[in-house]
Amino acid sequence: MRPYVRRRANRGRPAPTAARPPKSKLAADHLGSLAHIHVDTDENGVVWLSGSAHNQEAVDQAMSIARDTEGVKDVKSAVRIRHDD
Repeated sequence: MRPYVRRRANRGRPAPTAARPPKSKLAADHLGSLAHIHVDTDENGVVWLSGSAHNQEAVDQAMSIARDTEGVKDVKSAVRIRHDD
């Protein structure tokens, strides 16, 4: 399952190209543990992660992928750990 991806509204302009790769990298992993992590970017190179994950390791992995992406200046996370499984 691929992560759901959406962009923050930024006055009708698409997110900068450099900020888009975290979405692709997260989707390319095809990991179930990242399937419910949403990735938003803004025009300043900030990546915003939200949604839920099965454990802290999945959150850390998503943040690492985002941080290691060229053009990303900062990563903010509001991902919650799901305890329903």
